[in-house]
Amino acid sequence: MDSTVAYLTEHLTQSLHALAKNLQVPAEQVFGVLVRQAYLEGVLFLVIGSVFLLLASLFIWLSFGKKCCDPDEVTIFLSLLFIGLVLMMAWRGVPRLCNPEYYAVREILGIFG
Repeated sequence: MDSTVAYLTEHLTQSLHALAKNLQVPAEQVFGVLVRQAYLEGVLFLVIGSVFLLLASLFIWLSFGKKCCDPDEVTIFLSLLFIGLVLMMAWRGVPRLCNPEYYAVREILGIFG
């Protein structure tokens, strides 16, 4: 286990320095940019999820708000679809907000294999 952690740490350090060398900036600056990018992705996922939540709320309100008629199947389907998209966006966005450093490290390791 310790050898795996040491290998990953060494590989990550080498990858970060190689990326910094290619960009001609300090490695700390590259890592900081990637952390901010992960945080931005988390915010973006939550904003898009909020838009879908508003659309779902609108469809639900329009279909169940009128007491005189039954909600049609298309409106219910679209509401459930938007709620599913909200859950998917939250599932991807909240971890990026809670731990952006993890996603920055994943990005670095993904670039260099």
